[in-house]
Amino acid sequence: MRGGSVTAVAQIAKFGLRFGSTAVLARLLTPEDYGLIAMTALVIGFVGVINDAGLSSSVIQRRVLSHAQVSTIFWINVLLGLVLAVAVAASGKWVAWFFGEPRLVGVVMAMSVSFVFSGLSVQHTALLRRNMRFRVLAVIEIVSLVVGILVAVVMALFGSRYWSLVGMTVASSLTNLVCVWVACSWRPGLPRRGAGVRSMLKFGADILVFNSVNFFSRNGDNLLIGWYWGAGSLGLYDKAYSLLLMPVQQINAPIAAVAVPALARCQSKLDELKQYYLSMYRVIASLSIPVIFAVALFAPEIVLLWLGPKWAECAELFQLLAPAALIGALLNPSGWLLIALGKTKRYRNLGIAGSILVVVSFVLGLPYGTHGVALAYSIQSVVLFVPIWGVVLRGTGIELRVFLANIWHPVASSVVAALSAGATKVLLPAAMSDLLVAVLGGTVFGLVYAIVLLVFFEEIGLLNKIVRELRAPTKKPKGQG
Repeated sequence: MRGGSVTAVAQIAKFGLRFGSTAVLARLLTPEDYGLIAMTALVIGFVGVINDAGLSSSVIQRRVLSHAQVSTIFWINVLLGLVLAVAVAASGKWVAWFFGEPRLVGVVMAMSVSFVFSGLSVQHTALLRRNMRFRVLAVIEIVSLVVGILVAVVMALFGSRYWSLVGMTVASSLTNLVCVWVACSWRPGLPRRGAGVRSMLKFGADILVFNSVNFFSRNGDNLLIGWYWGAGSLGLYDKAYSLLLMPVQQINAPIAAVAVPALARCQSKLDELKQYYLSMYRVIASLSIPVIFAVALFAPEIVLLWLGPKWAECAELFQLLAPAALIGALLNPSGWLLIALGKTKRYRNLGIAGSILVVVSFVLGLPYGTHGVALAYSIQSVVLFVPIWGVVLRGTGIELRVFLANIWHPVASSVVAALSAGATKVLLPAAMSDLLVAVLGGTVFGLVYAIVLLVFFEEIGLLNKIVRELRAPTKKPKGQG
């Protein structure tokens, strides 16, 4: 609870920083600038996934860990980071050829440097997370983000256009490297054969396969839209989806940061694990569902206030992508459970099957433009939600019926709140500013949601439980390595 609270405060701070920086940069840059960077996402993002090779999760989940094992894993990550940086730099000309954008050659080469920094920092970050030093990690993330934003804004003011976004990525990565080495006193030794890392590599390999196929499916829409419709359409689509996910990520990220290390500590006590997991999921559902409902309802006002008139088309995409974003937020915690229990094979297989279906939906919607892709993605996500959870929960001791009960109350409360806020929005004077419409409508939504959820559905007990946990005396976690 404390780890999640600290990380949540950091997420709020990061959200504010991203919100403000996006508002500034969106006015200094163009959709084409964002579209160019989005075109690199397939290569840059994928390499970012395999740069970790799933080994940080292995370090966090393992009950007993030696210095030799971490040192060997560290050097594997460093070597992998160097190899991938060279491979990414060399791929720049192919990315430029695929999209017909010569400017992408230099962009990809510059961004490849961040993988060297990542390879040097990933195990230090994993050790900080394993030892549940979430306060330190929160400070590091905020400092790295601030440095990256400052670099981007300064570069944009000097007319660097899309290069300012490149500068933000590289500067944040370098700052993170310096900070985690200062914060984590562990220093690697030489790699050793027979250190017992084979099982850790197998564990990481399953996670790597899932992350790889999941990445391609989640970025297939960007690839197809950029190839078929060009940078302008891609810039609008990518910004709509990334801004829609931003508030949800502020909820999932702090809980995800503590979920795997916390659940892994009670993996031999299934009753405790079940209790903790369902409690975490209730919190996620109770926060994520109303947020998506609210941003979809007030999408036109949010886009105009945040990005400006030239991004107005994002509002419709916001609303069409909302179901997919909501299902994604509610499916994300499935991985925490499977990783904590060591069921990485099932995790991998679900990722492969789900990714194929996601890409099929993108292809079906592509001829109808960005709106067609968004609609097809959302329909596919809603249809598969219950079947996926049925597979995930098999053999975990958590019944599907009990699990789905965690979702019913927030959904019903959000529907009532959306109807109330929508009626308020219609009744407000047409001449009222977008800011006042969003503030007044959002206030009505929040009040109605809280009353229905906490009073009518009697979920006040969950809130009281969280408060009691936060007030309880601190106990040092056992088994820190």
